[in-house]
Amino acid sequence: MWATFPINAAFTCFSVALPLYVLSIKGNVLDITNLFAVYNLVSIPAFVIWGAAIDRMRRRRFFYGLSFAGCGLVFAAMFLTASIPVLFLMVSLLGVSIAASGPISALLTMELIEKKHWYTALGRLYFIATGGSALGSLVGVVWPGSIPVGYLLLFCSFTSIASLVVTYAVVRDPPMTLEVASLPPARSGRSVGSPSSISSRLLLVVTVPIRSFSRDGVKRAYKGFRSGLMEGRNLLFFSGFFYMTGYAVLNMSYVAFLSGRGVSNPVIFGIAFSNVIFQLGAFALVSYLAARLSGLKLGLYSILLTAFTFGVMGVAAVSLTGPSLVITNLLFFSLSGAGFALWTAWTSLALFSNLESQGQAGVLGSYNALIGLGTVLGSVVSGVISFYVGYSVTFLASSGVLLVSTELLRRASRIMRFVGGPGQAQ
Repeated sequence: MWATFPINAAFTCFSVALPLYVLSIKGNVLDITNLFAVYNLVSIPAFVIWGAAIDRMRRRRFFYGLSFAGCGLVFAAMFLTASIPVLFLMVSLLGVSIAASGPISALLTMELIEKKHWYTALGRLYFIATGGSALGSLVGVVWPGSIPVGYLLLFCSFTSIASLVVTYAVVRDPPMTLEVASLPPARSGRSVGSPSSISSRLLLVVTVPIRSFSRDGVKRAYKGFRSGLMEGRNLLFFSGFFYMTGYAVLNMSYVAFLSGRGVSNPVIFGIAFSNVIFQLGAFALVSYLAARLSGLKLGLYSILLTAFTFGVMGVAAVSLTGPSLVITNLLFFSLSGAGFALWTAWTSLALFSNLESQGQAGVLGSYNALIGLGTVLGSVVSGVISFYVGYSVTFLASSGVLLVSTELLRRASRIMRFVGGPGQAQ
């Protein structure tokens, strides 16, 4: 578990440092959002390939260490280049490298701990990883302004190698192994590539299995959507797709927006740190809230909270400047992190409680693929609107897309019956 601490520090720091670094070498918001889009797009097939390799070779520690070593080398290579085309190659390699470690975190937890303690252990894994995310943000807060932001990539490289060292110091291969396809859904959800903490989530999440991703499954869901036959789980799938699209629309261009408004790098990292802390607090409240909000209410409220905060930030982008803009963004971007955490936790529980006995891995893999594609689409849309129209329109558009997600989930609530929260479906 402790191997996730340094690597999450690396990726949370990277999620803010990359946009700032791109801007420092004369790049723009389109370059930033396209880099994140490529990173996410590459991660989808990488999960499939790594999942098959992990299942075949069953050498957990080897692949864990290989993933962290690859990340450390890629971060170091990024530091040595000031070419944006080369950065596209580097983020592609980074997406491939980090994809191997996600399922292993969950597999090792379940293989080394009794089943009755799984969710407690997975919760502990999340808190350790989030501690790393907090550290990654704090490093940016205290980073001296006299040192170029590109040197933060060296910090990312060193902490990645630290995860490699921890892996070989404390991680052991289990006597009996599970397959990637047997993983339960994530408790914290999966997303990659935003300047809050989303792009660090590939490690700290307990990954929903994607090894058995089926193109036919996605085609069937799409046909159902076109024919008006969207029911229950399919509505939940597409609600998740639109949620991640909307969330990415704002997040992928957010650092560029703050930097363009004259917000200093330490303050930008401070806003990211506050977002992580709010996510941590929200996860701590999930069980309490789920027990008191029946049916799909927790999911609906979490999406509405995110949509509301993004809408306020869109208005603030037009009407506020200076300290008032910073304070507003600090508050509402942090609240959006709470909304994201509640949504990811609730969605994982809701999906798991509505799975059929057969084909679970394929269903969850299709959902994970839709989420990834939503993040890629949101990245591209974010860059285009921000560059050609403006950030305020980008933020308001993200809020509108989230309302589409809300409507789809509201329709699902008419079909999917839950009792006493998402953990008890009927």
